[in-house]
Amino acid sequence: MIQRELYARVPVYPELEYDAVFFTRTHARMLGPDDPASQIAVQGSPQALATRLIAETKLDDADVRKLLWQAARPCDASLDPMIALARAVDADARAIRSDTTMK
Repeated sequence: MIQRELYARVPVYPELEYDAVFFTRTHARMLGPDDPASQIAVQGSPQALATRLIAETKLDDADVRKLLWQAARPCDASLDPMIALARAVDADARAIRSDTTMK
């Protein structure tokens, strides 16, 4: 199932991706200045960060996603800025999800 979705050649809408990045980066600032996600969020404006990430990512290309999926440690090896951002906030995001699902 996930492999089929990753390999699918479907349109990617940069405007929607921008909105998602902008929204999450804006709200990450509310976590406080010591939070790693917040520190990423304040590296420039949320608008500038979203614009840069959307412009530089290659994840909208099905062939790139396929190569990543087939790599031994795909996210560790990737230099894609969207994956780098995900790596940076992954531990905190998992902790937050775990806390909210436990309640």
